[in-house]
Amino acid sequence: MTSALIRKLNQYGQPYVLLVPDLAQALTLHDEGYQVVVGAPDDPVTYEKVRVHQAALVTATGSDISNTNVAFTVREIAPDIPKF
Repeated sequence: MTSALIRKLNQYGQPYVLLVPDLAQALTLHDEGYQVVVGAPDDPVTYEKVRVHQAALVTATGSDISNTNVAFTVREIAPDIPKF
């Protein structure tokens, strides 16, 4: 699902970043051509640093618990991002 979304974003010239908590994983993804940021997905500072308040969309593709945590963290930092 994530790679299909990235292909569409690239097709329409929309910037994106993948947030991963592990440097080794980030380096692998970067080598594969992805735009990657290393950070803790449950830390509000991470989302401030990637300027989530300017995002048109935030997609969480982890476990249900992880996704819920991301949703609440992002909502805390950027309450105006549309909910889907």
